[in-house]
Amino acid sequence: MIEKAKIGFYNISACGYFKRNEDAPAFGGIQPTLAQLAQWSNGKVLEDTKLFEPQEGSDALPCYLVDVQGAGDSWVITTWNQTPSHSGKVASIQADSSVGSATVFMNDIKKGSIPGFATYFWVIPSLSKFATVRFQHAAAGQRSFQLYMEAFLQGCSAHVRHGPSSDGGIEILGYSKTPADDPKHYFPRFRTEVYEKPGEHQFLLDHAARIHRIYRKTAIDLGTHEKLAGFQKVLGVLGLRQPQQHSEKVHIRFDADVHLSRDEVKAIIHDWTREHEREWDDYGFDITGQEKVFWLSRSFARDEFDLNVTRTGEELVEAGSLLEALNENRRRILDIL
Repeated sequence: MIEKAKIGFYNISACGYFKRNEDAPAFGGIQPTLAQLAQWSNGKVLEDTKLFEPQEGSDALPCYLVDVQGAGDSWVITTWNQTPSHSGKVASIQADSSVGSATVFMNDIKKGSIPGFATYFWVIPSLSKFATVRFQHAAAGQRSFQLYMEAFLQGCSAHVRHGPSSDGGIEILGYSKTPADDPKHYFPRFRTEVYEKPGEHQFLLDHAARIHRIYRKTAIDLGTHEKLAGFQKVLGVLGLRQPQQHSEKVHIRFDADVHLSRDEVKAIIHDWTREHEREWDDYGFDITGQEKVFWLSRSFARDEFDLNVTRTGEELVEAGSLLEALNENRRRILDIL
């Protein structure tokens, strides 16, 4: 069945085991890590594949490994992102409720099931890149994927060496390239960043003094300290008054006349690139002498493609069919880089 897929690319800036203050890994790599992930997951039940708990206040969701499929220099990883629940129920809200007097329902979760949604990742080791592949959902799940892969390197890869702990349990002794090597202290890392087309952000930095208006659209959770702090920081740069009361979720779109320094533009680009996750999340800039608005998201390598995939239900796309479809369209998709 032909479905529209939204594809966006990220760089894999680090994957492996690192010595302190070194940029190149002592051992490890993208291709062997994915092969080890596939071997580790073979025969496991889904509930045993959860590897991390997000930090309090994080936007990341706990996730599980649904499938890993590889063919040469191409892998598809499917994860299941667990949505919040309470006492075996998930919440929904009556759509036609009046503002200020909403009706909330608690819906039963089927016993033994995990509420959530699927996310898909196309990894190309030779390019040190991966792409999020989205179908019906807006969330790409990139942050959870990054945390998941780093947690795998920390505790489950073939390079982890275990031994008895003082309390009679099992603990991680360290890491080594082969089982014959003595375990040592290394830093497991799987780090990612948005892939940016060359020159787009540099143009904004070079013309920072000529920026006279900024546009912002975003959806943020003001109940989260980190998001609230970031929001207040932007308001301060723009000279706007901070709101006195905050609802839990706020969808914002505004613009303002500004005079920004190069450092302020650089900070906006850096923070947005690091935190960007949703489609409704962007900054635009008006530059004196230029007719168009320059949006940060236009520096992204992302587009929409028709893919012939097979579903195993309303929520899940079969990973093998997705891998085949991506490989068939590989050249056309990679043209956006």
